[in-house]
Amino acid sequence: MFSFLKNTKSRNLVPEQLYGGVMAQARNPAFFTEIGIDDTVMGRFDVLALHVYLFSRRMKQGGDPKALALGQEIFDLFMSDIERALREVGIGDTSVPKRKKAMAKSFYGLIEDVEKPLDAGDHALLEQKIHARYYKDKVNAPSKLLVEYLCICNEKLLSQSISDIYRGDLSWPDPSSLPLDGKPVHA
Repeated sequence: MFSFLKNTKSRNLVPEQLYGGVMAQARNPAFFTEIGIDDTVMGRFDVLALHVYLFSRRMKQGGDPKALALGQEIFDLFMSDIERALREVGIGDTSVPKRKKAMAKSFYGLIEDVEKPLDAGDHALLEQKIHARYYKDKVNAPSKLLVEYLCICNEKLLSQSISDIYRGDLSWPDPSSLPLDGKPVHA
């Protein structure tokens, strides 16, 4: 009779907790006010995709199969969330798979754009890639701020204990604490 309670108790809620934290971070108003990402459906998707990528990057560190599986669970939640969001904004059933595929392609494009410059510490190339992806034709866009946030965030996530993450404890840097003059504090 109460089998639904048993399923809830045995189900691991950590992935949902972590994904909720990823989403909450991506919804921080500073990305749209101070860092200048367009506050649109696609702008919000881009910020969420960036955070899913950063989380996935952390989970790949060390090659632990449990971490890799958790990273995949978060990605799967992200893809399910994309589908739900597309339906909520009124995309028809026949168009959802096509749009979802395009958004997944955009996610993989993000990885392709930032992975190598981030690994190499090439901030100039990273800024070019970030500017092209997030600011396109905007002149004097605060792309340095987003690069700074990306670098700080990457370092913070990589320094967090994997055992803490397995318990659902993940912390993110505050994007509103970046220097507004655009001069990086990251060297």
